[in-house]
Amino acid sequence: MPSSGIAGTRVAEGLSPFELKDHLLALARETAVRDSIPVLDAGRGNPDWVALDARRGFFLLGQCACDWQATTGGDAGRASSFLRAWLTHHAGSPGAAWLAGALDWAGEHLGLPDQALAGPMLTAVLGGRYPEPPAILPWVETVCRAHLASVHAWPGALAAGTRLFATEGASAGIVHLFDALGANGLLGAGDTVAVVTPIFTPYLEIVGAPTRGLRLLPLPLEIAATPQLAPATVARLRDPAVRALVVVNPGNPVARALDAASIEGIAAIVEGGRDDLLVISDDVYGPLAPGYAALTTRLPRNTFGVFSYSKFFGATGWRLGLVSMAQDHVADRLLAAPPEHGARLSRHVTAAWAAIPRGCRSWSGWWRRAGAWPSTTLPACPPRNRCRWRCSR
Repeated sequence: MPSSGIAGTRVAEGLSPFELKDHLLALARETAVRDSIPVLDAGRGNPDWVALDARRGFFLLGQCACDWQATTGGDAGRASSFLRAWLTHHAGSPGAAWLAGALDWAGEHLGLPDQALAGPMLTAVLGGRYPEPPAILPWVETVCRAHLASVHAWPGALAAGTRLFATEGASAGIVHLFDALGANGLLGAGDTVAVVTPIFTPYLEIVGAPTRGLRLLPLPLEIAATPQLAPATVARLRDPAVRALVVVNPGNPVARALDAASIEGIAAIVEGGRDDLLVISDDVYGPLAPGYAALTTRLPRNTFGVFSYSKFFGATGWRLGLVSMAQDHVADRLLAAPPEHGARLSRHVTAAWAAIPRGCRSWSGWWRRAGAWPSTTLPACPPRNRCRWRCSR
């Protein structure tokens, strides 16, 4: 049983948000047993529904894939005919009608005929090969893009040009996104990131991790019938030192979407001179708030969308998430290195470079050949067994 009092407080101080939640839940259960009262768990939410039709179809697809592999050796040319014949033979099985209907819908609405879909789908569900391309399977991207377009009300051109990247849930999407922004010099130590609060607590740790060196600027919501940002709060985004904005919309723990005035206020600042602002919007709860105003729709060229299938589809345990970005995203323009961004990028790269030993072949040799050796004094190599760069020296 977890301890309480001063000792319990000291334990809690060393925990991450997820660990702290588990610690508090254990304390609540201890009290519930002692006092014979029920436990109300309002922590990390698990949906109280399960999409059974989709799961039955999915598991049936796995059985079909096993039979296809055993019968044909995984012959992609025979996949579509095998799949349809198999479904006909198993027409009475739970999930068979749903799966056949899904195949019909994909062909009719997404331009994915059986010949293009069956082989990759059966191969994927077997899980015996690395995904190619690694970002997301093309047919999965087509299906997910169509779903996101319906959730966010994306117009046709935006939906067709949006790029998707599969992640291990929304939280991992945030981690991968900030890692990529840092690695590419779009965010660096000393930069300011505005965060609409209150927010899902682990995001504060992910964005504010000491290794990133970012400064967090809270933008507090005014909690009314509809959550809103005061005009003076939105105006803080005009400061060019604010490089990025993080928001969960619809909110967690607020449980409602931002009002249209707040969305338009952010858009007015971006369109009025802050077209370099990077917006990261977690829209996990979008399907639960029909008609809400999505930043990926209003500001597609500035917004990275983060999405998860955990809540609406009741699949928290499968860790299924996406990061989306428009085809002509501002990040692409910044990476093309205009003069001011080139200076920022050089500053971050040079600062990081100062920690790399000049004898490190894995890094310094490549930069010498590329002609990009920074003008800075580099330290000598430490003893090999203490070198964190693990080069081949």
